[in-house]
Formats: sequence, structure tokens, C-alpha cells
Amino acid sequence: MKNNLKKYKVMRYLNYKLSKKYKKYFNEMKELQSLLEENKVMFYYFESAKEYLIPNLTKFQKKRINNWIFDFNHIEKDMDKLKSIYRENFDKDYLIQVYDGAKVISNNGVKKLADFRSKYVNIINGIRYTTDEPEYFKNTIHIYGACTVRGTGVEDKHTVASFLQRKLNEEEKKYRVINHGIGCGSQIEDDFYAIKSTVLFPGDIVIILDNICSSTEFYCKELGIKYYRTSDLIKNNEKLENKEWFTDDVAHTNKIGNEVISDGIFQIIEKDLTDEIYEKKLFTLQSMKSVDIHQEENEELKKYLEEIKKYKKDSNNIGSIVMNCNPFTLGHRYLIETALKSVEYLVIFVVEEDKSFFPFKDRFELIKQGVADLKNVIVIPSGKFIISALTFPGYFYKENDNSAIIDSSSDIDIFGKYIAPTLNITKRFVGEEPIDKITKQYNDSMKERLPLYGVECIEIKRKEEGKNVISASIVRKYLKEKNFEEIKKIVPESTYNYLKERFI
Repeated sequence: MKNNLKKYKVMRYLNYKLSKKYKKYFNEMKELQSLLEENKVMFYYFESAKEYLIPNLTKFQKKRINNWIFDFNHIEKDMDKLKSIYRENFDKDYLIQVYDGAKVISNNGVKKLADFRSKYVNIINGIRYTTDEPEYFKNTIHIYGACTVRGTGVEDKHTVASFLQRKLNEEEKKYRVINHGIGCGSQIEDDFYAIKSTVLFPGDIVIILDNICSSTEFYCKELGIKYYRTSDLIKNNEKLENKEWFTDDVAHTNKIGNEVISDGIFQIIEKDLTDEIYEKKLFTLQSMKSVDIHQEENEELKKYLEEIKKYKKDSNNIGSIVMNCNPFTLGHRYLIETALKSVEYLVIFVVEEDKSFFPFKDRFELIKQGVADLKNVIVIPSGKFIISALTFPGYFYKENDNSAIIDSSSDIDIFGKYIAPTLNITKRFVGEEPIDKITKQYNDSMKERLPLYGVECIEIKRKEEGKNVISASIVRKYLKEKNFEEIKKIVPESTYNYLKERFI
């Protein structure tokens, strides 16, 4: 062991002195650290576990590290070995399920996990689900990395992030944990990009648990970055004595290994956990060009943000609703009235994309007429960046394929990252959606993602007429049937007159 450690130190030193390849990574880490510290965000780097730095590996563990390549296509031949590792509640179907959901996709060269839902593994908007998140939290811990972080071969509740979340809850620390791990095939550049594109707040903590090269420690010390070895958290740990804590590689830790790692991380970062409430000023480390749209459309986004600035109010209690209103109903009116009770001002963005039954200019005018008597309601066009063919094309095909799985993350991110702060919006209201599956997915994504940007998503129960909820689709159904008697019951007078004038 001493010879291995000496060899390891010599190798790290030579790499440190001779290799220029990795210096750019650490220069970028230094830049990240500088920006994070400037914005009161702590930054930690944990080097991935190395088997030659862990002295108490068993013969069985050493043998499978050197000789075993886990073959998922021929899982039967590995069953005996896997049973000795997983032991309790283990069978072939369980193993297949916990290893699923690992697909990595590339979006404009940026890697992220493909969305996936199952009993044991859930990827939502490219992020592995962390269990036991608190309803109330003051700050966030963001963890980035490859297999160990993502949780190769474990359930959601057994990832490092989920164990750390439970530890924080036990110690009554008001933090939530977000797992940005990608898994096999990701590189440190992917971690850097993910950090740059993450919305952060003062008081947050950023952790990278990954590996670059054997000279990592030298560079981190030179650059003043807080550096720790995951191997040190694992070696000689009593919880791991006579227990199997990984599968085919020390980076593929099981629930036992993940719990030990999370405990070690907690002990290290505990001193930086604070109850101090910082000014909730969100920021990213990327420029406007980081929006996932083409450059020419970035200029249009800037122009749109300049246009809507004239509607900005000096208040920290501003709500918003995005409405298509195809057409405007008493259900829409009820949603607006209910939302208005809890905010000082309410901004209504009218979907401008002309892919609905009623044209935008008519829908916009019907909403303005329908809320004309309400104070502090601002009605403005949504532009190209809220529920549009650019940001959320799936929304407009829902009537043809209501069972589709949609990705609305781009639409939500642009709203949270740029539009909400431009108008001081802190709340977004949505109507409960029991019928339209696409809209329900959109609502669920907003509830999960908007809080990342400091925007609360509030769902309001739909208004009912008789035993049925009021919806624009029902109005269109009655219109097709020429049933104006039923239409009159569920739309404002202005909408009713509009429909009679054009369709009788």
C-alpha cells in the first residue's frame, strides 16, 4: 500500500509539472470559484474514489475491479456475483429497473440525462430526482459529477444527493439538494457547463464530485479551491467493514457506499451551512447567449425584454398567468380573480403564437374586455418566448396527441431566467388541469422547475359549471354543435357576443 501511495504521489507531481492539457480546466475552475465567491456561493471539489487509495478492499472486491466488466446483455451469467453484492430484495427485474434511465442526450453539444419516469428512477428536466426535499428551504446544494453522483444502479432514495438531503433534514438545516449528475460518458467540461447554466442564489453551495487527472489536488491547492478525496471518506470506514459498497467499479457505489459518501460530505460542508438569509438575487454564470435558442433569436429576446420593461412595477408581490384563452371563459375569469387576491399586481401573458382556433388578436381583445373592470391587471402579448413554436412546440399539437411526453424545460427556463426578473414576478398561477394531459405535464414541470428561479408556482382549482369544469375546449365543442344556450352559461358577455356575431 505504501509503495502504491508513493507511486501515486510521484505520478501526480509529474503530471502537475509536465501536463499542460489539464491546466485549462483548473483555470476555468478558478474562474468559477472567483465568480461563485463574489456571489456568496461556496465551491467544493471532491475527487472521485480511487481503488489504489483504499487499503481495506477485500479479495473479492479487487478481483472484480480488475476482471469484471458488467454485461447487461448477458445478465444471467453475472447473477451470482450480483446477488452477493445487492443481497436483500434483489432479482433480475429489480436490477434492470435501477440501471434504467441512464440515457444521455446532447442538446447543442451539451450533455444531459433524457427525461425518464419509473418506480425507482426518475429524471425530470434532465435532473435525477432527489427524495425527501423539504417544502421550505433557504438555500440549495447543487451536486455535479458522473456515475457516483447520478447514482448508477441505485434507486432515487439511495443516491448521494438523497442521503445528503435526509441528513440535512435530520440536522434541521434548511437546504435542499439538487442532483445534476450525468453518469458514464460525461466529462468535467459537462460539469462546468451545467454549473454555468444553473440559476444560483447567494448562500447556495456548489459541489463537483468527479475526476480530471491525478494532479487534481496540486492544481486545486494552487488555485485555492477546497479539495477533498472521496477515497478518504471511504477508506477504513466502520460502516463499510465486511460489506459490499460498490458493484464493478468504486465509482459505481451502491446504497451503502452512497450513504458513507454523503455523511462525509455533510461533515465537511457543515461549517458552511448557514441560517443567514441573503438577498434573494438570482444569477447565472452565463451571458444572455446561454439561452438554448439561436443567436438571431437571442436578439429578439433582448428586444422583447426591453419592450415589456414599461410594465414593470415597484413591488415584490407581482403574480403572472400565461393564457391562451381559446376563447376566454368564466373559468379564465375565475382564475384571474382568485390569483389577484394574493398579489398586488397581476400580469397576464396572452399566447401570441397563432396556432389556435381563434386568432391572437381576437383572443387578446377578449381577455382585455373580460378583465376591464379589474384593477391592477396588466394584459400583454407573450411574444416568441412563452408557449411558442420556438420554446414549446408540443403545446400546439396536444389535441392530436394528448398522450405525448413533452419537454417544456426551455420554455420554463426562459420565463424563470429572464422574463420573471424583468417584471419582478415572484408568483406564477396555473389552473388545475384534470382533462388536458399535456397542460398537466406543463403544470407539473413548472411546479418542479420555477422555484429554481425564485418563482413560486401556485395551482388553483378549476371553476365548475354543474358537475363539469369550465374549459375552452367545451366552448369549442358547444360552438360546433351551435349550442349557444350552454355557451352562455360558461363565458362572459363579451365572449358570448363575439361568438354570436361570428358564428350564427
